[in-house]
Amino acid sequence: MAEPARERKDTKPLSSKADAPRRFTTWVEEEPAFEAERMAKDHPRPRRKPRTRRKRAFPRWLIAPAAIVGLVVLLFAVGLYLESRVRGHILENVYIADVDVGGLTPEDAKAQLRLQYQPFQDYPVALTYDDRIWRPRGSEIGLQVDWTYAISEAMAIGHTGTLPQRWWQRYTLWNGRHDILLPLRQDDNRLRAYLENQVAFDIDVLPLDAALVIEGQQVSTRPGREGRSLEVIPTMRSIKESLLVFSPDPVPLTVHTVPPAIDDDAIQSARETATRMLAGPVTLRLDDRTWTLDVEQIGQLLEIEHREDERGKRIAVVLDQDAIRQFLDEIAGDVRVLPRNAHFRFVEDHLEITDEGAPGVELQVDRGIAQVNEAVLSDQREVLLSVDVTQPKINPDTVDELGIRGVVGVGHSYFGGSAAYRLHNIVTAARILDGTLIPPGETFSFIGSVGAIDESDGFVTGYSIVGGRTVLSVGGGVCQVSTTVYRAAFWAGLPITERHAHNFRISWYTVDAPLGMDATIFTETGTDLRFLNNTSGYMILQFEVLTETGDLYAYLYGTPPDYEVVLDGPYFSNWTPAPTDPIYVDNPNLPAGYLRQTDYAQGGVDSTIYRIILINGEEVSRDTFFSNYQAWPNIYERGTGAP
Repeated sequence: MAEPARERKDTKPLSSKADAPRRFTTWVEEEPAFEAERMAKDHPRPRRKPRTRRKRAFPRWLIAPAAIVGLVVLLFAVGLYLESRVRGHILENVYIADVDVGGLTPEDAKAQLRLQYQPFQDYPVALTYDDRIWRPRGSEIGLQVDWTYAISEAMAIGHTGTLPQRWWQRYTLWNGRHDILLPLRQDDNRLRAYLENQVAFDIDVLPLDAALVIEGQQVSTRPGREGRSLEVIPTMRSIKESLLVFSPDPVPLTVHTVPPAIDDDAIQSARETATRMLAGPVTLRLDDRTWTLDVEQIGQLLEIEHREDERGKRIAVVLDQDAIRQFLDEIAGDVRVLPRNAHFRFVEDHLEITDEGAPGVELQVDRGIAQVNEAVLSDQREVLLSVDVTQPKINPDTVDELGIRGVVGVGHSYFGGSAAYRLHNIVTAARILDGTLIPPGETFSFIGSVGAIDESDGFVTGYSIVGGRTVLSVGGGVCQVSTTVYRAAFWAGLPITERHAHNFRISWYTVDAPLGMDATIFTETGTDLRFLNNTSGYMILQFEVLTETGDLYAYLYGTPPDYEVVLDGPYFSNWTPAPTDPIYVDNPNLPAGYLRQTDYAQGGVDSTIYRIILINGEEVSRDTFFSNYQAWPNIYERGTGAP
């Protein structure tokens, strides 16, 4: 049965506050749950009519962009995922020197490379020559494998550059492998040093030239031998080419064969020459005198010279030219005759010729050397020597031309009581100096004129003052001659440019002259006597040795001067008494216990002599000659040798 319709007033909603039921503030009491259900059933809530929403269509133009955005987001997400997977790893399909390092970390990749190539790093190459082999370490030849650089190159693939570049690189790896060379660092200086200092030291052998061997009168040859030399630059090139491809094959050294500069054929002519030279003796002849070079002497004179011409290097056999000259100089000494100048004596205001002189004879040494060189190569083995004849500069015809018209100065000394050695050396020195010509304006040197004072000029050993001591030396007594010449120059009024007094007073030189008129010379120290010929003409020095009376005279002849020479002095100062304590000098050449006095005590003193030049009685010059004589003790030589 249908429910009766409700009144409108029950269903009409409230339209205003006036119509709404009045509410009062009350305490709400909680009703039981079942009461609420009952009321809900009795008074149901009116239902609203649901609204009908109109559906909108999705714009079709947004489909494509939305798909693209979705795809991009998907790819980005996939990229982030893949990037996280390969971060810190080398991409797949990457190889370093045929070693697969894909998917490995740098540390793992380096370990993998070392496993494969560390033996190469340690001993990268083997060098061979014949049956010998050298295995240098990499450090010895300056080779270093750059693992770090290779791995950094591998890591850079697909990890560096822009995003498109990285993805393109990765794309190419998906389609095929990427190979990276293993870089090598090579120090060429180290490699070259190893080859030069170690390998070349073992390889290089100097070539041996063929040689001529002369033993006495026998001539033989020694064959030559080739040498070898390491060619460093080509060998370096071969080593570097092998290293670039990591070749395990040995590298053959480039070695150059060095031929000898003189081979066996080049010495055959020299052998024939030497055989011809030793065919027999060579005789040298001058008038009725002969000298011989026997075969043994010729063999000692042979020299081997290395020469080079358009045909190349060769050897030649020649005579030792210095030795041949020495041999002929000895002959020249035997045949030499010095020209003897005319000798004069001043007698009653004029010169008288006492000896007209004689020509000299001198061997032509250079021509003789050439003749000997020719003779040893020919069948005619005799040499006829030649001489030059030299006329004396002073002879009767040239006296007036030279301006020698009288005595310029005379020196005298006394040597009576001298020992035999002293007398011999005085005579020898006077003979050598006799006739010495002094040109105008030239300086006379005693040492330069007398020459070497040794046995070759006829001097003998005697006592001389050397280094402040009286000792044995060759030429003892020659100072007697230099003192006499000094006195001649003194009285001639010539400028004395060098003169030295003896170290201490010597009785020989004060017999007929005041103290301070001596002059010492010594060739080893260059202690000399020198004076200048300041006249307009030549001067000649001549001697007179009177061995019976012990008188020695030195004459200077020339143009007599127009002045007078006067000696003023001597004036003494600084007297010093002789030392009282003797000096003993050990001499191992004297027997033990032998005592010999060589020096006698002398007091010391200074002596000053003035030489005054007068013209017409007027003084025009005054020269001072100072001599210092030291105080001298008694000196004894004490034998320390075998008795």
